[in-house]
Amino acid sequence: MDTRKLLIIILWFIISLSTFLASSTVLATSVAFDTFEYWDSPLNHGWRTSDPTYPVFGYNVGVGRLQTLVDFAEGSRVLQVQSIPSVFNQLTPYQIYNSNLIDPQTGNLIKKKVISFKIQAPLEVEYFAMFQFCVAVVTTSGENKVLVYRPVEGPGPMLKGDIIEVCLGRQYQDGTWHLIARNMDDDLRAAIPGVGLKEVRAIMIRGNNYRLDDIYFHDDLEFMNNHPPELWRIGPQFATLFAPFRMLIAARDPDGDFLDFVVTIGGYGAFGSNTSNLALRLPQDPNNPSAGVIPNVVLMQFVPQVLEDLIVTVRVTDGLLSDVETFPLSVVNYPVSGINHPPLLEELNAAVARVGEEFVYDVLARDPDGDIITYSATINGLPSYQFGPWNFNIINPITGQIRFTPFFEGKFEIVITVKDSRGMITQGSLPLTVANPGTWLNHNPVLCKHIQNPQVARAGLPFTIPVEFVDPDGDKLNYSCNIGSVSERTDGAQGAVFSFFTYFPGQYLVRIIAYDERGGLAEQAFLLDVQPWWSY
Repeated sequence: MDTRKLLIIILWFIISLSTFLASSTVLATSVAFDTFEYWDSPLNHGWRTSDPTYPVFGYNVGVGRLQTLVDFAEGSRVLQVQSIPSVFNQLTPYQIYNSNLIDPQTGNLIKKKVISFKIQAPLEVEYFAMFQFCVAVVTTSGENKVLVYRPVEGPGPMLKGDIIEVCLGRQYQDGTWHLIARNMDDDLRAAIPGVGLKEVRAIMIRGNNYRLDDIYFHDDLEFMNNHPPELWRIGPQFATLFAPFRMLIAARDPDGDFLDFVVTIGGYGAFGSNTSNLALRLPQDPNNPSAGVIPNVVLMQFVPQVLEDLIVTVRVTDGLLSDVETFPLSVVNYPVSGINHPPLLEELNAAVARVGEEFVYDVLARDPDGDIITYSATINGLPSYQFGPWNFNIINPITGQIRFTPFFEGKFEIVITVKDSRGMITQGSLPLTVANPGTWLNHNPVLCKHIQNPQVARAGLPFTIPVEFVDPDGDKLNYSCNIGSVSERTDGAQGAVFSFFTYFPGQYLVRIIAYDERGGLAEQAFLLDVQPWWSY
């Protein structure tokens, strides 16, 4: 093997490893208590069960065998609890218990305030199937309390002696996987004002005919609220043969995370190259090397060698979630500096408004050539009456902010036109659902923002992404999915959080359904590409 190939392999490995480590640090403050993957030693990972210890037949908690199996919807091994009722268990819920709650980062009892787990709970029609996730804690006042989480309807955290009962909601008893995350400190303070969490002592789970996976402890709930980065649209580009092609590539991240970029350019002259020097990081201060680099912008540079049409793919990631933009790059034999490109209009997400209430929406656009752009918009659709399509001045021509008060219920299309100073235009359509709250008419939930296809995950690392559903009538939404798990958001925003964890690389078609209590539903489908841990 020659030196050049060896250096390429070493560089590839370093890039892959650094990317993997960067992704792993996202959940560095979390503790994986049990993922039920490898149960070779010790027996049951410290779990004890209500099965009697053979050959002693009694009613004490023993070390009966627990069963794990591969759940293809969850994508990994999970715990399955299915106990046949008999005279020995007296039709009581099956119990498993674990008091080995040591934080590997500190060597002490776990003090993290947030617990999460995934559950596939059955419909509770008999007492022995009643699911309860119980956490024994010590409070800041030194008292021993037990937080009991149940998938039933009910009020908020309620103190009942030494037990604090927390009702999660009836929607979790639908036989599909759900991710549940709770801030135990908040639940304690809601039930006992002024008293918080000191440490966690034990976990006990009661129930039957359920499956459980991925018990984690976290410092906070931010792990569920990570948003994917979004690349600014690029559009068709032209490059002159043998002349350097340079272009800024920018992305925005709602959480302010540092972003990594990978640029792939394919074609005969490019040899399908995927190299790090296609995307160069830019310093925040060219005169101060210690100032670091700009976190969300890179410079793409490329010298074309052949007259051809290239396909360029740009991928940006925050370590867990990503966005991809593909655009054509035509190599020509004449100068391209004077070409006027049309404005680029960012994705227009579906929106929901209510009759008589002001509707506000910010349209984002930019011009690749730096020209000044202006905005205009009209509303098309019924009811048009004798006036034709609505064409009120609903958008600020300079800022692109839409602001008006709808007076009619229905579904409309807001047609937006962006024009640069040299006459090039771009148009887009914004779907708008207008509801009149309090009427008998039920509207289907609206998927406000489509998840980009495909999403990329890494085998062996948790994947979470928000799904933005809104109900026009303000009804509570429930969620289900075909693989992985889905749960309500924890930051108070509307919508859900999809979660998936697997050790098996491959491509998975994810379907998430949101439905209200009156039968309305909406669906989000996307492709999830799970890559091996060494990929990037």
